[in-house]
Amino acid sequence: MDNGSTEENRQWITSKINELQEKHGIQLHYLYRPQPFNFSAMCNQGAEEAKGKYLLFLNDDVEIIEGKWLNQMMELAVQFHIGAVGARLLYPQVEGEIGERIQHAGITNMGIGPAHKLAGLMDEGCLYHGHNLVNYNMIAVTGACLLLNREKFRQIQGFDEELAVAYNDVDLCLRVRKTEKLVVFTPFAELYHYLSLIH
Repeated sequence: MDNGSTEENRQWITSKINELQEKHGIQLHYLYRPQPFNFSAMCNQGAEEAKGKYLLFLNDDVEIIEGKWLNQMMELAVQFHIGAVGARLLYPQVEGEIGERIQHAGITNMGIGPAHKLAGLMDEGCLYHGHNLVNYNMIAVTGACLLLNREKFRQIQGFDEELAVAYNDVDLCLRVRKTEKLVVFTPFAELYHYLSLIH
């Protein structure tokens, strides 16, 4: 889903899609709709066009680290009692540091409001009772990498388009939880997220 990036980006994306379709026979659908940025509206539009039983919302500034990340998320998403699944997102390694810092390990409620759990900490050892090592039930996970069943998404009526930029993922997850389904963070699906890169 592209809300109107540059013509150069559009051409590059189209050529990559054509290349993948020819090489692997993968069916990809690229939606180019110039419009003001509204994350919720874009996700809802993409979900309307998608054909699969499951919906993966994935930002364009996320990079895959290892090949089984989606399998790890799907193992949870297919379970009846789980409504949404989020991944461990890391900042890319900064020069001079050994290892990576955590960008997202689920969302927790703090005095300042909803915040990313363990954000900014080095992803090493056992952090906060193993929170970075095992699957956890959370109040929410980030929409930068969020997987859920299409029917569950329709049941809660998708993203709230009045929340155009922030907290739309938190709102979505809270509505998932109202259906008595869990929102689960898994550290076994690991990706880089370049947004808000810290130095």
